[in-house]
Amino acid sequence: MGYGTGWGGTAHLHNGTALTELLGVTGVSFPEDQVDEIEVTTLKATGRRKEFISGLIDSGTFEVELNHVPNSATDVVCRGALVAGTARAWKIVVPADDGTPLRKFEGSGFVRGYKINQMRPGEALTSVLMIRVTGAVTEAAAP
Repeated sequence: MGYGTGWGGTAHLHNGTALTELLGVTGVSFPEDQVDEIEVTTLKATGRRKEFISGLIDSGTFEVELNHVPNSATDVVCRGALVAGTARAWKIVVPADDGTPLRKFEGSGFVRGYKINQMRPGEALTSVLMIRVTGAVTEAAAP
């Protein structure tokens, strides 16, 4: 099995009842862990240098790019999650090069934004869903 191209990948968001696949997905970014830095410099820091320790891990915000279909099931889920303002489950499935599920990333987060991009003649209408991760992200083999 070689490196995948993304073909066959999926993104899912809880709709209030169950985890549901978002349709028309054209791209997905991934949560990115970053560690907070806490300054602990003392008045006698060696060489007048700041000193730091690591703090909490923040998984940030990731984006799901979509072909936008107004009032579709995916549009309704995205708008509903934005308005609800509550944390809900999400899942990203990464495919192998043949399109079969290989790895999955799962976690919880709230919809931080849902933007319909600029409408242009002769181009597909697209949107971007922004999910703010809250808590830990798990990565495992996809079933």
